[in-house]
Amino acid sequence: MKNTERYLNEDALRYLGMKVLNLDTHDDLDSKPVSWQAFSKDTLKKPDRTFTFWEWLYSCIDLIKKHFLPMWKDNLIEGFISKARTEALLKSAEPHTFLLRFPDSKQGMISISFKQPDETIKHMIYSAAELKKARFSSENS
Repeated sequence: MKNTERYLNEDALRYLGMKVLNLDTHDDLDSKPVSWQAFSKDTLKKPDRTFTFWEWLYSCIDLIKKHFLPMWKDNLIEGFISKARTEALLKSAEPHTFLLRFPDSKQGMISISFKQPDETIKHMIYSAAELKKARFSSENS
């Protein structure tokens, strides 16, 4: 993603490959071609998805460029990671640890996933406009 001034790591590339090809595992991912149909025409295969892979990816890039570029460049946004992988990472983390990612259920949104003091993991999805309006402090928790 040169236009956003940060290259994607292998995990992010595998996640995107699995998403565009509708795979549950990254086994043999390198040997599977991506058709134009799958990339830009077919809606994502999960329930309730009404957008294509390209529409979702473009909305993520647009969100980065318009609202989160400094954080993205500084690797403060994980970005392209599944909810399940996020939960696995946070499970072994200290309470109050959080991760920012692009949810595949919504276009142009960012998810703040965090581990609460009681060890549960919570996911909250926001638009950039909602985050600009929100005031995050310990008083709100």
